[in-house]
Amino acid sequence: QSQFAFNEIAHSSEGNRDAFVAKYDASGTPQWAVTGGGSGNDWFNKVAVDAAGSNIYATGEFESVSALIGGITLQNANISPPRRDVLLMSFDAGGTAQWGIRAGSVGHDYANDVTVDGSGDVYITGTFNDTIVFDDITLVNNSGDLYLAKFDPSGTALWAKMPEANTAAGESISVTAYGNRPLIAGGLVAGMGPPILVFDDDTLISNGSTDAFVARIGPPCDVSTGLVDHFDNPLSFSVYPNPFQDMLSIRMDGRVQGFLDLKLYNLQGGLVLSDRYYGDENIRIRTDHLPTGIYFMHLRIGNSVQSVKLVKMEE
Repeated sequence: QSQFAFNEIAHSSEGNRDAFVAKYDASGTPQWAVTGGGSGNDWFNKVAVDAAGSNIYATGEFESVSALIGGITLQNANISPPRRDVLLMSFDAGGTAQWGIRAGSVGHDYANDVTVDGSGDVYITGTFNDTIVFDDITLVNNSGDLYLAKFDPSGTALWAKMPEANTAAGESISVTAYGNRPLIAGGLVAGMGPPILVFDDDTLISNGSTDAFVARIGPPCDVSTGLVDHFDNPLSFSVYPNPFQDMLSIRMDGRVQGFLDLKLYNLQGGLVLSDRYYGDENIRIRTDHLPTGIYFMHLRIGNSVQSVKLVKMEE
């Protein structure tokens, strides 16, 4: 445990490393500081302030089982051993914590940057392993991939996205002055399968160990240089039963125009089933070979993607 003094007020760490956010006035005089964490390593990486200067957002990671910051307690998704989860918090102009959220799952998850648009909505980007959950939105990958997530001023997740990639990282995010269009920058890492990053119709190929990229996202949630869109022109379908045992059925509301790609992932992000259908309204899948557990099904037609969480029960 260690201490530091801010504006003649001593702050003590709760564990190995604690998160903190501090405010100074225009002349550099300290105004306030908030610290907190748990028994492990917890920290903020970046802060952003809205246009009115009334809301401050800080993002980073925490690996403590439980982290207490500004009177708000966050619980890690993993207990033994705890892994890094995404941390996003909001403070008012006086330093009072307004809300805090955790996002993550079984692997290490990172938040590298945060920004605020003119409407007060908040964006974060980073990297996640296996699975990451924002409220009821789930993203799944097979290795370490970037994500982009948007929240309203109260901390509710509006959407979350990821491109098609083998290994990529979202390092920085900003918003254009006109149109509130997020700009995301990061790196594409070679050596983890084919070194490609797919933004809708644009495919980027790494020329070395790690290459940089920039992508711009245009409203409403479409990607000018092309992140896979999970929300425009949504597919209309139902998957049943859920929980399931030896069989899954998918009923499309209307005949599918074009190819329907189906992928099923386990909780660890491993691909356990992949198939393509054409012109099918009703699909039946045998699942008696799958072990019990949690699965995520992705259905895609063109650039429209929908995901659903499924549970396999014992027969």
